[in-house]
Amino acid sequence: MAPSEIDLEPHREQILLFLKQKKSYASIALWLTQSGIECSARTIRRRINTWKLPQRLPLEDSPEVCSLVYESYCKFNATDEEIAQIVKKKLNVDLTAWGVDELRLSLGCHRRFTASQAIQAQERFTNALTKTISEGHIQVTVVTHIY
Repeated sequence: MAPSEIDLEPHREQILLFLKQKKSYASIALWLTQSGIECSARTIRRRINTWKLPQRLPLEDSPEVCSLVYESYCKFNATDEEIAQIVKKKLNVDLTAWGVDELRLSLGCHRRFTASQAIQAQERFTNALTKTISEGHIQVTVVTHIY
């Protein structure tokens, strides 16, 4: 006789939250077991597939994160791992080196590029930042000093 199907629907939102926090299937299964629902990591993985939840959640690509990735790469020539640590420390956003790589490439920042490609990347970044400011997502304050 096959085991009865475990009803995880009441915990769907919490499972999605754990996925966003990059928790492993095993840690989600452990949490459910501690909550009185006996299941395995494999059950979690199958249920996520059944629910058609993405295995990889969308990258955090807020203007602040993009700006910090761009600055860390262009000004300090930081590696993707270093940039991920900087983003975590300054903005408390979890990004993997893979995520930084994806964001960096979307900003037009390639590890090896010519001077004209660097200028084009700068223009794309400036246009994206200008658009974000004009849409009101970032407020710019100009401070002048008179001496």
